[in-house]
Amino acid sequence: MVFSSVCSFPSSLGTNFKLVPRSNFKASSSHYHEINNFINNKPIKFSYFSSRLYCSAKPIVHRENKFTKSFSLSHLQRKSSIKAHGEIEADGSNGTSEFNVMKSGNAIWRFVRPYAAKGVLFNSAAMFAKELVGNLNLFSWPLMFKILSFTLVILCIFVSTSGINQIYDLDIDRLNKPNLPVASGEISVELAWLLTIVCTISGLTLTIITNSGPFFPFLYSASIFFGFLYSAPPFRWKKNPFTACFCNVMLYVGTSVGVYYACKASLGLPANWSPAFCLLFWFISLLSIPISIAKDLSDIEGDRKFGIITFSTKFGAKPIAYICHGLMLLNYVSVMAAAIIWPQFFNSNVILLSHAFMAVWVLYQAWILEKSNYDTETCQKYYMFLWIIFSLEHAFYLFM
Repeated sequence: MVFSSVCSFPSSLGTNFKLVPRSNFKASSSHYHEINNFINNKPIKFSYFSSRLYCSAKPIVHRENKFTKSFSLSHLQRKSSIKAHGEIEADGSNGTSEFNVMKSGNAIWRFVRPYAAKGVLFNSAAMFAKELVGNLNLFSWPLMFKILSFTLVILCIFVSTSGINQIYDLDIDRLNKPNLPVASGEISVELAWLLTIVCTISGLTLTIITNSGPFFPFLYSASIFFGFLYSAPPFRWKKNPFTACFCNVMLYVGTSVGVYYACKASLGLPANWSPAFCLLFWFISLLSIPISIAKDLSDIEGDRKFGIITFSTKFGAKPIAYICHGLMLLNYVSVMAAAIIWPQFFNSNVILLSHAFMAVWVLYQAWILEKSNYDTETCQKYYMFLWIIFSLEHAFYLFM
């Protein structure tokens, strides 16, 4: 619709549209708004519009210029593209199926807890590499396949325990961790159970067919069992801060010990604990405590709502964070002391330099946490930092 040119009214398109008001009518900002709504295809009350504004009785001449032509074409093209896009999404064609596959794969990857999966894969690779470097004469390609199988077994442990936790903590995770795939609805509870059961059975099968001896299947079963005790009713050990910490420590330490025994078994070596592994075992055992209690720093609100008692809900975020800082600094100091006292067993220079640097990094992270006043996002990043420490220690293990 084009109005005859008598009075000018600005529109949101940057042009002037002409109206003839009645002689006793003064245009107001509300009438400008009505005109802009009309131009932008927004619904307005035409009865009100026509009763207040009067167009000139002169014949209206519709003139087409470059602007009006381009505006009309672009408007029609935009409507056509929106319609076509809606049809594409409706019938699932033109790449939508590929997108759904990628989205499902991303949801399953987040179901595994990527930070744990990456840590497990890296730690296992580092420990196997440590044993291979000292026994290069035992290298063979079938051995590499066996090592890969052991790594998948360790990954199955974390998938199974993570799945059990997400299934039974569904209501809590909707508040504390709404981005998790089960809590967000990207993965159904039925599919979560299927993934958990398949991974549990697959891992146990791999421990048997790889001839890793009786100890490795025992550690595997024990890790799954502690994960079940932690999350599943009627046990729900996570409701008690001491039993929750105990479960997590057993899981992390048991995984490291299991990988070490798998390394020895795959190479056909006796499962003797080397000085370097003894030092790693001490470090992981002590680090497991901060990891176990720091995971609840960002979940205080949800845990209190659902009656979950953790050290963080009982004492607050700040005191628990200070305990974590202290335990990690104690960890690094004790490892450096061992390198000084027994230089014949370790590469002292590497241990002193690397662990002194990590101690300073811990102090820096403590300062960041203090500066943020222990907000949820920073607490989550701090927990991820602990997993970085967990993996870096396995990297240092290569050179101990």
